[in-house]
Amino acid sequence: MARLVVVSHFAAVRAGLRTLLADQPGLSLVGETPWVVNLGALLIDSCADIVLWDYAESELASMIEICERAEVRPVVLGPDRDAIVELVDSHVTAWAALPRDAEPEEIAGAVAAVTAGLVAMNPATLDLIADPSRATERAGEPLTPREQEILQLMAEGMPNKQIAIRLGISQHTVKFHAASLFAKLDAASRTEAVTSGIRRGLVLL
Repeated sequence: MARLVVVSHFAAVRAGLRTLLADQPGLSLVGETPWVVNLGALLIDSCADIVLWDYAESELASMIEICERAEVRPVVLGPDRDAIVELVDSHVTAWAALPRDAEPEEIAGAVAAVTAGLVAMNPATLDLIADPSRATERAGEPLTPREQEILQLMAEGMPNKQIAIRLGISQHTVKFHAASLFAKLDAASRTEAVTSGIRRGLVLL
């Protein structure tokens, strides 16, 4: 029996997940909390194996740290690519990434997979992060707001560590965004990216 703790800021989401999981064999909901900051003590008290987490970007680093320390495996609902890259680069031994509208059977399957020490994720998302050949197809795409922020800070001379601190994200996430904006600007280095950004009016001087 896999013991789950549910984490979501929203009471309605937690209630919905309780309903979805109520009749799933092999799963036992042993606790819930609206905030990752409260999670550590809850995991100890409930002896949980799995964290079923409604993804929130601001809590990503804390969630990964807690899971690594407590050796608890996360099943993440609605993660973006940044979150998946963070999970790939973390020391979490097994995890799953599912869309927020995943069916109960899909959640149960993901829980079974991570319980067995596997990684489970949406194939479409896997394609996006695992195929490096796609990078060459992205030149000319508009930058996301986050990529524009990072490009601006690069232009101000900030290294990745300082950018991560300024934006409240990890260095791995900064590197991921940097690789993406390099591809979109057809740049091979920070200097080329900043120069291209200036030419395109994306950098404020």
